[in-house]
Amino acid sequence: MGFDHAASKRTISVDLNGDLLRQAERYTGDLSSTLETLLAEFISRKEVRESLDDETVAEALHEFSALHGTYGLVSEEHQDI
Repeated sequence: MGFDHAASKRTISVDLNGDLLRQAERYTGDLSSTLETLLAEFISRKEVRESLDDETVAEALHEFSALHGTYGLVSEEHQDI
């Protein structure tokens, strides 16, 4: 889906592990930009996962319906019990 790169910035307060922050500062000169990129990647992965989950459920329901149409349900055989 992506995000609006031109959207206004918001100042927030975040508590981070001091050791992680120190290590991250060795690798980036712009922590805000790095965090923004990581958040965008995180959201993208979550969206892909949700999409795959939805497709898997839809596929399973389709397969179940096909099996039900062909064989019925075991419970239908025992309705008179």
